[in-house]
Amino acid sequence: MDERQLLNDVLDSILNEEYDSFDQLLFENYFESIIDSEDLTRIKTDNYGDAGNDYIFFTYNRKLILNIEDLEELQKEEKGSRIDLYFVQIKDTVKLDSGVPNKFIEFSNNLLSGTTPSHYNEEVN
Repeated sequence: MDERQLLNDVLDSILNEEYDSFDQLLFENYFESIIDSEDLTRIKTDNYGDAGNDYIFFTYNRKLILNIEDLEELQKEEKGSRIDLYFVQIKDTVKLDSGVPNKFIEFSNNLLSGTTPSHYNEEVN
């Protein structure tokens, strides 16, 4: 058994025993201080027209912003400003389809130019 197979077997075991999905494993281990598991459905974009993103969210001073009221409330309370944008693509495969990075490149170009193509789903728009 090679190292990659061993790692995959360990991850599969942990995933099957402790998590409902690979997404939950990722968010609970890497974004736990920012996102509660019940908020995952609010930031999920994974669907047809997702522009190569499974999740899109941003934080203001490391606090998750889900709507404009969240931002207005934080602006009153805190000094300084740090905005972090997160674009997450989750793949549970050995091989990456070339369409995935191409969709993300298109999305990035459209985001920077302010263009909103009609083929993006509501969550991305």
